[in-house]
Amino acid sequence: MCASVIAMAMTTTASSGEQEYARFRSAQVLQAEFPTIDLINIEEALQDCDGHVERCRAVLAEVLEDEAAEAASAQPSTLHVLLDTVSSLCELPQERRPAGSAGRLMAVCGNLEASGIHLSRPVALLLDGVRE
Repeated sequence: MCASVIAMAMTTTASSGEQEYARFRSAQVLQAEFPTIDLINIEEALQDCDGHVERCRAVLAEVLEDEAAEAASAQPSTLHVLLDTVSSLCELPQERRPAGSAGRLMAVCGNLEASGIHLSRPVALLLDGVRE
């Protein structure tokens, strides 16, 4: 009797380990298909879909479509536009930058300072060519 209990426990453990490995491999396959979604979220979605890869694939695709639609309809924030502009200007040599562009950026930084977003010093340093 003891041997049969041990054998049953070993079979259960083996099948549990096999299921865990299969779930892990499924998550890896899905991550290869959806590289912008981290493995933890894929594993959670796979668990929510009871391990059904096709159902999980459909859920992940729908989530990405919804996020893309939201991003397309969203207005860019002032902060995002500022950082993009600073990045673009920093790629240009100072002599090729549009006249007054640094001053306008610093004015935006000043407005953001009132909101508690302190970027004046870092932006000024970047515009001056300091990268460290």
